[in-house]
Amino acid sequence: MVGALHNPISSALAVEGVRSLISALPRLVADGQDMAARREILFGTYLGAVAFAGAGSGLHDKVCHVLGGPANSTAVPRAITVTDQSSAP
Repeated sequence: MVGALHNPISSALAVEGVRSLISALPRLVADGQDMAARREILFGTYLGAVAFAGAGSGLHDKVCHVLGGPANSTAVPRAITVTDQSSAP
């Protein structure tokens, strides 16, 4: 369920983005005016976008963009099966 172009750099960017979001979100919820938390949220979302742009989207994302949000529950199991089969030796 990862993009076809995923690589160590995009993975590192994604992990750092999630760390920023996890760190800042509780602070921002507690105080919506916390400018440091807002900056960290923006930084985390930026890192996530850069990671996504570098890695591309996986099969699940492509299917759900065509079918729409309600397709998530049915597309995820099938996308995992197809992805697992295509990466088998």
